Amino acid sequence: MINFGKVLLVCAVATVGQSIFAESPEWVLKTTYLQRVNKVLEVRDDLGLVKIDTGSQSNLLTGAICRVYRDKQHVGDVVIVDSDKTTAVATITSDIKIEKGDAVYITPAN
Repeated sequence: MINFGKVLLVCAVATVGQSIFAESPEWVLKTTYLQRVNKVLEVRDDLGLVKIDTGSQSNLLTGAICRVYRDKQHVGDVVIVDSDKTTAVATITSDIKIEKGDAVYITPAN
């Protein structure tokens, strides 16, 4: 019975500690990936696709949504349809023309 009390006390302290320090670790948030500016390498307007200079190395997976900016102005969003280690291909979901060199940010939900 005494051991059960100790286990219960340790669990209670751990729970309180987690609620006090409730921030997720950086590897969960992937903040280093979110802050890095990626670029559009190529645009295929005829297919509605863009090529991005990052891929699975940044945990960029199929279905991920990325935001595209030009001169700090939001241009639109793209959805990843294929990625390898260093590049990704995304479909354009906006009506505004995306250009080579536009900045691409991985959204936090990815």
